[in-house]
Formats: sequence, C-alpha cells, structure tokens
Amino acid sequence: MKDKDISEFSQSVHKNTIWNILLRGIGILLGLVMLRINILYLGASFYGLWVTIASISQWANIGDLGIGNGLRNELTKAIANGDFTRQKSLIKTAIIMLSRISIFLFFILTLVSEALIMLNILDWTLRMPLYITNGFFCLSFILGIARTIAYSYQKSWFASLAQTSTTAFQILGVLLLLLLSIQPNLVIFAIFSGVASILGNLVIVFSLYRYIKSIMPISTVATYDKNYRHAILNVGMYFFVLQVCCLILYATDNIIINKLFDSASVAKYSVITTVYNTGDSLFSLLLISLWSAVTYVAEKQNYLWIRNEINTLLRMWGIFSIGVIIVSVFFNIIIQFWLGDSGFYYEPRLVLVFALFTICNSFGAIYVNIANGLGVIKLQMVCSVFGSIINIPLSIFLATTCNMGLSGIKLATIICCLGSMFLVPLQIHRLLLNKNKI
Repeated sequence: MKDKDISEFSQSVHKNTIWNILLRGIGILLGLVMLRINILYLGASFYGLWVTIASISQWANIGDLGIGNGLRNELTKAIANGDFTRQKSLIKTAIIMLSRISIFLFFILTLVSEALIMLNILDWTLRMPLYITNGFFCLSFILGIARTIAYSYQKSWFASLAQTSTTAFQILGVLLLLLLSIQPNLVIFAIFSGVASILGNLVIVFSLYRYIKSIMPISTVATYDKNYRHAILNVGMYFFVLQVCCLILYATDNIIINKLFDSASVAKYSVITTVYNTGDSLFSLLLISLWSAVTYVAEKQNYLWIRNEINTLLRMWGIFSIGVIIVSVFFNIIIQFWLGDSGFYYEPRLVLVFALFTICNSFGAIYVNIANGLGVIKLQMVCSVFGSIINIPLSIFLATTCNMGLSGIKLATIICCLGSMFLVPLQIHRLLLNKNKI
C-alpha cells in the first residue's frame, strides 16, 4: 500500500472507531437502563428465567456453521482486490445458505427446548416463551448477516447503529408494558423483544443496501456458486468450532447456576456480568474495526500497520485496566446507586474474579481479533476446545465441592480461557517476527 492509501485507510478505520464509540457508548448506557427496567417489570425471579431463555437462544448462533465469519474474511479480501463480481456473489451465496439453514435451525431449537423441558432442566411454563424467542431468532439469523457485510466494507458503525437501535426499541417496548400496567408475562416480553430485534436488523439492512448500491457498478452480476460456498466454509468451519466452544464457556453459566442454585442467583450473576461486560464492551469499541482491517492490510502485505495498532491498543488496555480496578473497589456502591433496593450485595471474592477476567480477557481480545483477521486460528481453536471440555465439570467442582459458589463459576471460565488470553498473543508476535514484518 502507498503512503497515501495507508493514510486514507487509517482515517477510515479511525472514523469508524469514533462513530462506534459514540453509538455503542449510547447503546451501553441504554443497556444499563434496559436491565433496570427489565428487572422492574419482570422481577428478579422472572428476569432470571428470561436470562436462561435468552442464553439457550444464543446456542443457535452456531447454526450458521461459521458462514458469517467466513464471509467476513473472504469478502474483505475481495474488497481489497476491487473484485465487485466476487463481492456480490459472496453476499448472495451467504444469504441463500443462511436462509436454508434458518428453517432447519428452528426445528432443532424446538427439539432442544422440548428436551430441556422433558428433562426438568426447564419448567414447562417456559415452552411458549422459548418458541417465540426461537422464531424471532431465526428471522434475525438471516438479517444479521448484514452486520458481517458492514464489517467487511469497513462500515462497522452500521452494526453499532443497529445494536443501539435494537436496545432503544426494547426499552420502548418494556416502558409501554409498564405504562399499560400489564402484569409480568414472559410470553408478551418475548414478543416485544423479538420485534425489537427485527427492527434493529432492518436499520442496518437498509443502511447497507444504500451504501453498496452507491459504490457497486449496476452491471455487476451476482451468482450462487459452489466455489464461493466452499471458500466461505473452508474458513468458516474453524470459526464454527470456536463459536461452539465460546457458547459452552459462556452460555452454560446461567444454566449451571439455575440448576445448582436458583433463578435469583442467575439474576445476581447476570447483573455483575452486565456491569463487567459493559467494561468489555467499552474496550471492544476500539477493536470493532480491527478484525476486518487486519484482513484488508494483510491482503496488501502491510504488516507495519498491524504493529502500530498493537502498540496503540496496548496503551489503551493499560488505561482500561486501571478503570476496571477503580470500578471494582466501589462496586457495591455502584450497584446500590444503580439498582437501589432491588440490587444485590456482592462478596469481594466474586468482584475480584470478575475484575481479573475482564482485564485478562480484554488483553487477549486484541490478539484474538488480529489472529482472526489473519486467519491464523488453529491454536486458538485447540485452546478453546480444551477449555470447553473442562468448563462444565470444573465449574461444578469449584462451585460445589470447593464451596466457592458463583465465584467458582467465573474462576472456571478464567482457567478455561488462559490459552486464548496468553498463548495467542505469543503466537502473533512470533509469527510476525519470523516473517520479519516488525
């Protein structure tokens, strides 16, 4: 890449980052408001059940077989090479593949939901909210590919706009339920949440459609091609394995807690998770554009840009870590101010474990995004597979046998993520050094 091209590209990435910070910053604040009014409407017990329902739907994200992430890398390469026909054909191929999968996915989710109810893992009263949530998810499953496309075109702020819009629509829906004095009802809540998700996705679909139409020649013809399908899946299958592992590591926590303890404990765990995830979300604002940007510059053989980004992000990580420590020291005061009488008390050990995870995870996230952008994910996959295998038994062992309670659940997650947090960064530095790129 020429110096002028590098400068323009960097400006584009930084512009995206600024918009992401603005939009997702608003989204984070709205998310905190949403959690409070959700608890206000549903109550701690019902809210705990809703979190469990939502975590089950998260499993459906693996149903795309890594198509989204595979498309992200392949489409970014096509954009870097200015191949409009390949760009449009990759998009069309991915949409057709996801449409077919979504139909099959709904039946799988239905079977899983029924199995959880029959095994008494979930109560039968959750059947209808589960069906509704699964149905809306499958619709969003197709529309959600627009976020991946936006990342590839270095328009990640479109995704931020959609996410913030979804949260805003959800808040408006719950406020309407409160104004109408409708009694806590998970069925109605699931409908309102699903509609909000669809509306949020439509925001990015229309924004992206207008942008692509403005830059792509009208004569460009899109075709569904098996070669494009194989190109997407060759990379996507690695990401598929990573998605499965991540779900086992994170989405199983609420189910384990609900089984070992009660739904109120799920609500307590969800609140502290939301607070620290807010911190993660703040830091991730700096990383949103990184993955696709790395793919783009790597295709142009410009590894110097990656080195500079690593140095900048590590400085930002140091500042972020100090912020996490400050929040942790005053954590219970913050919870009392935020949730008032409906808040929980958090033991210092639980706060410490969450703070440690957030700091280490944000450090690893820098290098994981770079590894994903470079397509170097085998080590990450091996570490994730090992972590996902030991996660559930280790969580149960630490929570019950070691009598660590909720702290044990999160400590198990830290142990299972050590590979991605520390081995992947070493791999990236070694890779770049061996190629004499830095």
